[in-house]
Amino acid sequence: MNQAEKMSALAKMLSSLAHELNNPLAIISGYLELIINHYEITEPLKANLIKAFKECERASQLVSKFISVSQQQIDFKPISLNSILKEVADAQKYATRPEQLEINLQLDETIPDIKGDYQSLLQAFTQIVKNALEAMAEIAQPGKLNIKSYANGSSVKVEIEDNACGIPSDLANKIFEPFFTTKDIGKGEGLGLTIAYRIIKDHNGQIILKNPGQEGACFLIEFPNPVAPNQQKDSTSSQIETIPEHANFTNAKILILDDEPSLADLLAQSLSLFGFSPVVCLKPLEALEHINKTKFDVIISDFYMPEMDGRQFYELATIHDPELKQRIILLTGDIINSNTKFFIEKNKCNYIVKPFQITQIEMKIKSILNQFGLRSQSNKN
Repeated sequence: MNQAEKMSALAKMLSSLAHELNNPLAIISGYLELIINHYEITEPLKANLIKAFKECERASQLVSKFISVSQQQIDFKPISLNSILKEVADAQKYATRPEQLEINLQLDETIPDIKGDYQSLLQAFTQIVKNALEAMAEIAQPGKLNIKSYANGSSVKVEIEDNACGIPSDLANKIFEPFFTTKDIGKGEGLGLTIAYRIIKDHNGQIILKNPGQEGACFLIEFPNPVAPNQQKDSTSSQIETIPEHANFTNAKILILDDEPSLADLLAQSLSLFGFSPVVCLKPLEALEHINKTKFDVIISDFYMPEMDGRQFYELATIHDPELKQRIILLTGDIINSNTKFFIEKNKCNYIVKPFQITQIEMKIKSILNQFGLRSQSNKN
């Protein structure tokens, strides 16, 4: 078996592994998030649940790391670096307590979009920030993270600086090597910065440590400044959207299709708390029967199911009702699979990657409803 065949076999194995692990991780982290944010509990219990939530995040990041090793194709499109940096910073809301970390964003809103893959770069910057957070966890004072973007001549640049102890000069040339880590055994895999380095290199960029041997590590990331700035942003990227405060989507009908009962129940409980009216189906054929009888405002569907996958369900659900194409959200833990990615991008599908945060589901639903409105007042005959 040659190297290409080995990588292909590895990618298929990791794709299957991602699906099997991300489902239980999504269920565990989802219920934890639900309890932490929507139930009255004691502070000591809340603190312990937050610790458990963080461990779920760590497990999902580990799965993502090993999947990234097999990822080879990057689909370049105009994307906003600032949107990625805002999303990375926002993700720390549940990972770190506010009193333990201060994040300062200094983003130049005039920088042009760069050409790249949104999800890949999101992962790269997440790894860099995660590395900084782990370093700052070792110091006595609260952590301070500065994230800055700006354009300078032929480059679009990002600086990420922490207030930890810094990186010694003699280690500066080793930090991007696979499996290199200064952490104790069991506390780090030594892959985070390696993955970030590879992704950035694949985008014709570079990452360097600006201040080896000094207190507080500062990473400089540079990308080529495109000839045509301010191009259209990637419509499939998971950018944060603003929902008008006056928007009222109470009792919107949401169909949930997932063959995993625990995950379907988690989504139903969460959407009920948000004021929606969820209907749960565990089988695609059952969901299609409901669609033929009822006008749903949004449909949430798993992508991998034993009887019928997300592609087939999407096509059957929309064949007689094309408007549903804009109202279906696909859940998948395998966005790097070339077939999955091709289908989602070809059809411009709404999607969320597992494991997800419940607030991501809420915001995506509200975004769809804000754009296309409610349609569940009148049922089909």
